[in-house]
Amino acid sequence: MKRTISILSILLFIISSLEGQYQTIPTLEELKTLRSIKGKMQGSIVWSTSRHGNWDIYKMKADGTDKVRLTNDKEWDRRPVWSKDGRWIYYHKDRDIYRMRSDGTDAKMVVEDVYSFDLSEDSLKLIYVKEEGKRYWIVLHDIETEVIEEIVPARFPEFNGKKFAYPTVSPDYKWIAFSSDYPWPWTIHIVNTDGSKGNVFARGCQPHYRPDGQMVVWITSGSHNVYIGTPDGKEQKPFENSIPGRPHCYFPRWSNDGEYIVFAASPHRDRGTSDYEIYIKPFSGGKAVRLTFHPRTDVYPDVFFLIVYPPINFSGKKVSNRALFYAEYINVLSWQSNPNNYNIAKYRIYVIEKGTQKLLVELDASLLNYSQRNVDKDKSYTYALSTLNNEDIESNPTYITIQ
Repeated sequence: MKRTISILSILLFIISSLEGQYQTIPTLEELKTLRSIKGKMQGSIVWSTSRHGNWDIYKMKADGTDKVRLTNDKEWDRRPVWSKDGRWIYYHKDRDIYRMRSDGTDAKMVVEDVYSFDLSEDSLKLIYVKEEGKRYWIVLHDIETEVIEEIVPARFPEFNGKKFAYPTVSPDYKWIAFSSDYPWPWTIHIVNTDGSKGNVFARGCQPHYRPDGQMVVWITSGSHNVYIGTPDGKEQKPFENSIPGRPHCYFPRWSNDGEYIVFAASPHRDRGTSDYEIYIKPFSGGKAVRLTFHPRTDVYPDVFFLIVYPPINFSGKKVSNRALFYAEYINVLSWQSNPNNYNIAKYRIYVIEKGTQKLLVELDASLLNYSQRNVDKDKSYTYALSTLNNEDIESNPTYITIQ
């Protein structure tokens, strides 16, 4: 009887351990969730990990599969951020900002000696904190022209002598959000880049703008929950505060399509040694999905979903091709490639009749026009045009109707 109780106690201890720190295999519920999303999320996540005794950057698919190590050196590689097109990853190597390709090659320094940084939504500018002694300042740095523009405290002198961290810039460059120890640790401020206006936004840290600029995500002080709200501060609500055994959340970021938020959660607060794991959760709601299972620290996630954009300037007209005894009517379609796309393989044209969409033709990406011959002179035609990349990911369509 005592032997049975002893074995039972051991089993209960193992089960309870799985629900807390250092859980290295998924629970049955987590495994079921991971299986349900496998292969259904066409995205990639990069993050920093201490699993090799040093800080390195890893990459995995957004469903948690195919984990790959991207950096392997003696420096601390942390805080990776995707570029807008997913071709590059910006990251901290010790205190310098580096950039490497999405496969970890061609690493090159971009800016020296930076305390904390982020990348603008269009990937044209860096925003970062510089530190010299006890002086901190926030700048916008144009990557191509190298023009550097100090925002805080140059345009907001009340921040002289204060400390800053985690700056981020709105997509339209009109606002920046950042954490400060002023007037109390830690406080998020949102200020206008022209120096005309500034407000205390919330108690907390690590703000990040949604790609459309309509929402901000951040971590609240004290409770360490993930919150979201409008930049004017009028609407604020908890986004994640209920992960069993992992009440401390940090490092939230929006996906580039604005549909997901990634973050890390841990049983304990310490961001350097505690067992943080990576989670992803839809903005529309539902449960957060745990993606990493390792006893070391996994932090600073960023997620990129490959967005394929529809062609632009889609137009069409009906023309006649007349002979002596015959007239043929032709619908002539033309468009332009979307400059935000890359690795485009094909275009698809659909014809829509009575609410049904039927594939008309599939064209090579080098073609930017198509003629449908022998159409009815008095009939209207509705067409849908979409883009396909070389991974067969299809864009939303763009439409025209020819009378």
